[in-house]
Amino acid sequence: MHGTWKTTGGGGLGELVAAVVAVLFISAAAGPVVGAVVSLVHIVIVVAGILLAAAAAGAVTYAVYRWRHPRPELPQQAQATVTSPQQQQLPPPAPPAIEQHIHHHWHGVTAEQIAAILRQQEDP
Repeated sequence: MHGTWKTTGGGGLGELVAAVVAVLFISAAAGPVVGAVVSLVHIVIVVAGILLAAAAAGAVTYAVYRWRHPRPELPQQAQATVTSPQQQQLPPPAPPAIEQHIHHHWHGVTAEQIAAILRQQEDP
């Protein structure tokens, strides 16, 4: 008996039971997997619908805005403006709103030194 297989005893009943148990296990596990896949497909369809609706609303909004606010024609070339030096002069600065004063801290300075400092400030 060259090239043939020979099994001993049982007639294959154990193999049949093992196959049935395997099919039952796979079908029991496939139920939740199929449910999860269906849920995932449902979520993808809903999200795609929401995105399409948002895109359509944005397109309509843009179209209405462009219809109500048309763009003016843009110039073909920018033109430089030449200003004279008289136009570039700035106005004189405005006087201060309140009178400015200087607050000194002369710790350890004698009265004669203070008088000399004040005389220097009064002289232009």
